[in-house]
Amino acid sequence: MPSSMRITAVWLLLMLATALSWGSGLAESGGPAAWRTRIGTGLLCLALFKARLILMHFMEAGRAPPFLRWIAEAWAAGLCAALVLLYRLAPA
Repeated sequence: MPSSMRITAVWLLLMLATALSWGSGLAESGGPAAWRTRIGTGLLCLALFKARLILMHFMEAGRAPPFLRWIAEAWAAGLCAALVLLYRLAPA
């Protein structure tokens, strides 16, 4: 796939993820607490997935040497895990 088509496909995926997170955020405002916690956790993971796409495709960390790419991947995974853990442990 040519570079411009790949970037366009990633951009469209980011727009779809943004629409999904916006719609899910509206659903989070009502309903039982357990449901809101699941939606909130999903939104955090989706936000970090979007950050990873931006990092790899628009900031070109995907073309970096393997050890730098591994650091970027580990940062995204570690940040997602830390935020989800803090979100789940926060008092209601």
